[in-house]
Order: sequence, then C-alpha cells, then structure tokens
Amino acid sequence: MKKIILYTIIALSVNIVNAQWQQTSLSTGKISSIVIDGNNIFAGDTSGVFLSNDNGDSWTAKNNGFPSYTYINILAINGSNIFAGTNNGMYLSSNNGDSWTEMNNGLPTVDHSIETISFIGNKIFVGTYNNGLYISNSNGNNWTISNSGLTSPWISAIAYNDTNIFVGAGLSMFLSTDSGGSWTTINNGLGSHIIRKIAVNNGNVFAGTTDGVYKTTNNGSNWNLVNNGLLNTSIFDFSFVGSNTFMSTLGGVYLSIDYGSSWTEQNAGLLNSYVWSIAASNTNLFAGTFMGGVWRRPISEMVSITENANKENIKVYPNPTNDKIIIDNLNIIHSVNISNTLGESIYFKNNFEKNNSIEIDFSNVPKGIYFVKVDNGEQVHIEKVVLN
Repeated sequence: MKKIILYTIIALSVNIVNAQWQQTSLSTGKISSIVIDGNNIFAGDTSGVFLSNDNGDSWTAKNNGFPSYTYINILAINGSNIFAGTNNGMYLSSNNGDSWTEMNNGLPTVDHSIETISFIGNKIFVGTYNNGLYISNSNGNNWTISNSGLTSPWISAIAYNDTNIFVGAGLSMFLSTDSGGSWTTINNGLGSHIIRKIAVNNGNVFAGTTDGVYKTTNNGSNWNLVNNGLLNTSIFDFSFVGSNTFMSTLGGVYLSIDYGSSWTEQNAGLLNSYVWSIAASNTNLFAGTFMGGVWRRPISEMVSITENANKENIKVYPNPTNDKIIIDNLNIIHSVNISNTLGESIYFKNNFEKNNSIEIDFSNVPKGIYFVKVDNGEQVHIEKVVLN
C-alpha cells in the first residue's frame, strides 16, 4: 500500500492499512447534520436530534419541545447554545438538547425551512429554503431579512473569511463585505451549480457543489475546480483537522492534505457511501449517511503525525529555492506532479528512465508556494516548496 507523506516541519501520512469505518449504534436514519461539543456528539435526522457522549456507542433522542413531524436540516453550536434549523423554523437548546425553544420571531411563517446557520461576530446568519437570508443580533430572539442583491430566495450555504461573508443562493455565490447589508455575485470560474456547503480553512475558501469542489484564495475574485482524485463530484460537507480537509460526497469520504490540490478516497469499511455530513472530534471522524445512520473512524488511521518518518527515502531541495529543485530518491521515481495553491498542475512527468535523481527548472515559474508530489511506486511524498 502507498503512503502519502507531507514534509514541512512535521510529516503527515495517510495510512490505509487495516483502516476501517465502523457503524455506531445509531444505525438507521437520514443523518443530515453532525456537530460535536467536547464529549457530546449531536446528530440530526428526519426524526429529530440524537445525543451520544460515548463516541457513538449509545444514542439518546433529544426532541422535547419540537412539534410533530420535525426534521433537522442543520445543527450548529455557539458556546452553550445549540441551534437546530428545521422544516418548522429555528429552535434553541441551552441544556444539551434536553429541551428546545422555538426562535422564529421575524422569520417567515410559510416555507420557513432553515437550510444553513453561521455565527459571524455577534450575529447569527440563517438561510431559508424559499425566503432568503435572515440575521439576528439577539441570539435568535428576533430576525431581520437581508436579501439586498441576492437573486434567489434559496440560501443553501453560508461561511465567512475575516470580514468577507459568502452565501450560496440558488445557482450562484454571493459576497458581502458590510456584515450582510448588501450582496454581490462572485461566480468567476464557479459556473452555475447548486452550492451545498461553503467552508474556510487557513484563508482557503471551499465551495462544495453538485459539480465538485471549487476553491478560492482571493475571497471569490476567481474560483478553481479542484477535483483531482475524486471519483464522485457531488459534494455535501467539509471538516478540517489542522491543514487536512475531509469531505463528504455521494461517493463517500475523501481527504486532502494539500488544501484541495489532490484527494484520496477514505472509504474502507464504509458500507453506505451516501455521506451527507461529517464532523471531527479529538480522536474520531464521524460520518452521517443517508439511511445508514452514523459511522465513525479514528482520525489517526487516516492522518497520523510523525516526525521525519521515511524522510531519508525521498528528498526535495533546496527549499526555499530561487530557480530549481532537485529530487533524490532511493528507488526509481515513477512520476512527479507540481501544483500551485489553487490546485492547478504546473508540471507533470512520468516514465522516468531508471532515474532516482532529477532536477526541475523553476526559473520561469511565478514566486509563491507549490506542492511537489513524488511517486516512487511505494510512497507518494508531498512537500510544500517555497519559490522566492
């Protein structure tokens, strides 16, 4: 089996030997959302909210205060408050789900299904299925509509990067730089796709769509498709563990250790590949599936942190560099792929003729950060290189 190893100060390896997903005792249900607060794991489905505080070994229904026929679209935690966006509007629990209180003052009374929730500063942003975007600055006690510039009433995703707020509405992406007062379209490179999820990690903004995952590093001025390695491009959710990006799709769970430049499938033992939601605790990644309940897998089986593991086998230097890099390997180099931070490949070559040392010219490449991916048949080594 190949290992993926990333070297900066530490090495990150993806180990797929004996790695398996396990189904928790919540083995049925359409799990639309999972959130984690310490030892408490909350899962929402079409029958309400379930709580586990033993890593999914047991679950308890937490539905006191919900009206009949309430199904959960989205769960979100802010401090000691848990918000549930449902087909019946917004609900709040401040006691770990023991009871829920309706928080619909100012929200529409018809078609008031809540699709997404985001906490930005001291405000709560929620997106509805057919009535646009609403904002509360009173912890959900009152809501005000904020649709200026939005061209669709269906708000499917919300996220923020510093003072930039992103909203997926209909088949378009919108940006606000004035706390939601107004919105402008930012679709350059994105195309027209349903945006199911927006997530931000270390300045990288990811948009999960029905056509794959798109990424921007300049707050939406342009987007780049980063589907390298994906076997299924219907995206539902993201979860971050440090610089590692986990993503749920209609074809299971994928992992990127290079901010989306490449993805590896992480589905061993996962019998239900229709994964709606994912969330990471300190030790486990939890996956909410369609009709298959909640599954878990130790993060250490997929991403382990070691110091200088196997670094002697593959060496990329100098780093930083001004004009070239040299790759030394104890075995024959099978292929080399170099990509920028947008996931665009700027160099690819394979079928090296019995060569375990190669030199690559960087003199005509723009300054910046690049990911060098070396495959020697036994390992896939990924190293971040800085070009000055």
